[in-house]
Amino acid sequence: MFDTKISSRNIKKRYSYQAVKKLNDQENEKNEYTIIKDCIKKYDGHRHFAKIIKINTVKYILMYFNDEQELFKATYDSAMNKDLNALTSKEVVDKFNQLNSDFSNRIENISGKEDSASKACSQFQSTR
Repeated sequence: MFDTKISSRNIKKRYSYQAVKKLNDQENEKNEYTIIKDCIKKYDGHRHFAKIIKINTVKYILMYFNDEQELFKATYDSAMNKDLNALTSKEVVDKFNQLNSDFSNRIENISGKEDSASKACSQFQSTR
């Protein structure tokens, strides 16, 4: 798989910068070769290697970058082109807000219990 002249440290360094993008419905219908080719063209060939992976019937493209700078440039370009899977649909935003509300309620309940427990502990110490 790798050149035998490359040390394991250099292999680890070369393949440590990765990015993953979930493929949308339009991209899922394309051939994997064309998806990778379009992705390389879109990001000006910054990746050293890209492949399609499938997790629970959902396809993702996994991209490897040569260094941290190329990874950040591709991420920045993706954000500027609004290529990221952003929260755009109303249903997704509502679901996120509901989840945030649920966690806020849990935090309030936990912090309320901690406050009452700390009060009881301080009262116990003051009676000693």
